[in-house]
Amino acid sequence: MKSSLVSIVIPTHNRVERLKRAIASAEAQDYPSIELLVVDDGSHDRTSEFLKTYKSTRFFRWFRHEKPKGACAARNWAIREAKGEYVALLDDDDCFSESRISKCLMALNESDAAVTTWDEFISDGESIGVWKKPALIWLEQLLYRNRVGNTILVKTAHLRAVGAYDLGLGSAQ
Repeated sequence: MKSSLVSIVIPTHNRVERLKRAIASAEAQDYPSIELLVVDDGSHDRTSEFLKTYKSTRFFRWFRHEKPKGACAARNWAIREAKGEYVALLDDDDCFSESRISKCLMALNESDAAVTTWDEFISDGESIGVWKKPALIWLEQLLYRNRVGNTILVKTAHLRAVGAYDLGLGSAQ
């Protein structure tokens, strides 16, 4: 397995309770070399207060937009700041399984642009479905439909080379 630093990027806006759960899942990774980057996108709830006092077990940094700029701008800030060879994206209302990063790294081949996993949807503690993604997804498929969701693991250099996220996209980024 690769032993490179992985930067887990979490954009957030006004969902401090969900953010706590997302961060806990990032902290619980069995892969040891992780930095956690959170961007508060202009929240006006208790998000900043939580982040100011948060004590991480990993290398942790957080940033704040004073006014909301959207998830793409928040992700882009963290991608610019990322020190990891890889970026793993995690939305504030999602969670990683404990072995997600290690499994993604094991699955990643040099010829792959990125990897993702199946997504399990859980409501009230019960599984309500699984999004089983194809083993290979081609660029042409992504141009017309989001087939991977937001939780990809990708080389940081790849994201930077393409200019990261398009600020004009409000959803299906």
